[in-house]
Amino acid sequence: MDGYCVHVYTRGPGGGPLDLREPGFTSCVTLAGYAVFEVTLWNTLKELVADWNETLGAMNDYLNKISRAKFMYNNFQLDRSEFYFSLLQLLRQFNDTIEGTMQDFSLLSDTARYTLSGVAENVKRHWSISIEPDLVAIESNSCKLEKELTDRASEFSERIPRKTREVESLRDGVSRIYSKPTVVLDVNDHALQRPVRS
Repeated sequence: MDGYCVHVYTRGPGGGPLDLREPGFTSCVTLAGYAVFEVTLWNTLKELVADWNETLGAMNDYLNKISRAKFMYNNFQLDRSEFYFSLLQLLRQFNDTIEGTMQDFSLLSDTARYTLSGVAENVKRHWSISIEPDLVAIESNSCKLEKELTDRASEFSERIPRKTREVESLRDGVSRIYSKPTVVLDVNDHALQRPVRS
């Protein structure tokens, strides 16, 4: 393989140079374009993961001590805050989006791998050229990409349910504070337009 493979530079998703060495990928002479495709997938995945982490970080802003009471009840009344339901719905959609994206990445990789096997057969049959070294390098790149996909999917499959449980526990905790007698008294106070007891 020494002397056969070369590093390829082109444009990345952000317009900067796309360096195949950054994820440890190797592009071979015959299938250089496919290796560039793989490293583009890698960089796109990195950008998505950064955005997903930022989204989860923003959700933490709703869960700080100052906003918890407001988050759970509008104006400290007994009706559930719409933010609570919105955040749970967002977490569900977020989880579905991440799972779907990971599946799409995996499908892309599998489809391209299947296509390459056909390309290799045609090249060998029509031009009597073996591109086996290229296929070995491409397979190595694919394994690295799949490992990254698996690691990131595993990370978010743990973080999102944990965040969902955290939000649900806030609801349960606040609900326990309001025992039945207290709720009845607060409802009466509200009906009589008296200040609700703190």
